[in-house]
Amino acid sequence: MERGTEGRIKIALLGGLEVSSERMMEREELDLELQQAVLDAIADLDPRHSLPQSELNRIARDAVLEDRVTDGEWVYQRIQESKKEFRRKRNIAKMRGYAPFTCLSQRVYVKLKETFGDDMLELMKNYLKDPEDIYTKWCYRFAATVDAIGRRECLEHRDEIYSFVTTHPVWEEQREKILDAYREWIGRPDKAMPAETPEALALQDQ
Repeated sequence: MERGTEGRIKIALLGGLEVSSERMMEREELDLELQQAVLDAIADLDPRHSLPQSELNRIARDAVLEDRVTDGEWVYQRIQESKKEFRRKRNIAKMRGYAPFTCLSQRVYVKLKETFGDDMLELMKNYLKDPEDIYTKWCYRFAATVDAIGRRECLEHRDEIYSFVTTHPVWEEQREKILDAYREWIGRPDKAMPAETPEALALQDQ
């Protein structure tokens, strides 16, 4: 190989990667714009959908991935399917006593109570904007961060608890430590769970 050729090849390859990266960023920006267009369309198609934001975001992402951004019928159908699924989840959460934490499960709810206590769940229930849109890993991280900051200090800022906790230095400083603890916690064997009621089992089968 001619002297210097290998270096030129490496430079060319790196240049290609840079172009690819730029294109990827452009595509991501376009995807975000398209997702926002779908979210705007949802507000027009079914303004009283009562779905949590995470579910709306999922519909918007799927619409972009499946090239359905301009397919209003497909988007509307997905909204109806999601509404049906969330009605089922809400009913289960109410029957099992962990409403309004619809996106958790009874198992996780019980583990959270055992780990952080009723007061922590009441804090999230009463002062977070949408407790129905809280998922397991984020819930654990939030609760563990509150404890790391100090509950008394967090209670003093309860009216803006979300922004106070998620912008506090501890939120990022202890991220990996808390997530490591979460992975160990979620895999820990559970204590005996309450027996399932026939009504709850029937809902699960729907």
